[in-house]
Amino acid sequence: MISEPLQTERMDDGRRLLLRDLIVGLGYVDPELVPFHDSKSGAAGLGPRNSQYGTIIRVPTGFDTDYSSVPVLGRLVMGRWDRHDIAGVVHDWLYRVGAPRSSADTAWRTIATSGTRRVGPVRGFLGWAGLRLGGWVSYRSRARERGEG
Repeated sequence: MISEPLQTERMDDGRRLLLRDLIVGLGYVDPELVPFHDSKSGAAGLGPRNSQYGTIIRVPTGFDTDYSSVPVLGRLVMGRWDRHDIAGVVHDWLYRVGAPRSSADTAWRTIATSGTRRVGPVRGFLGWAGLRLGGWVSYRSRARERGEG
């Protein structure tokens, strides 16, 4: 379940600003994400468990994202970014609010390989592997922004 269409506005620095909430159901329950919320703003980043949609993730209006920060080599492998833009937004949100990194990376893969605009399983695996190998840099940067390290 994805609340399409993704509605964003391009900002001067190239990032995108969400113009409406993005709501995504993972299709499975991730116990690491179910109780998670953005404690600093008080905004619920994740919704309740739902047997039909699994863990529900809500990315709020006004969130800024760069979709998927894919290095040049990765762009050749991953192809068109619009196939995994929603996955990138959710992944950025989960990193920003401090969700467990492995859960955020797995959510990216699940979203990127499902729905009407999806990448194939091989590209999904390669994107996920890239996140597992190099995502720690961005994750640590977000943790410092939150004052966690």
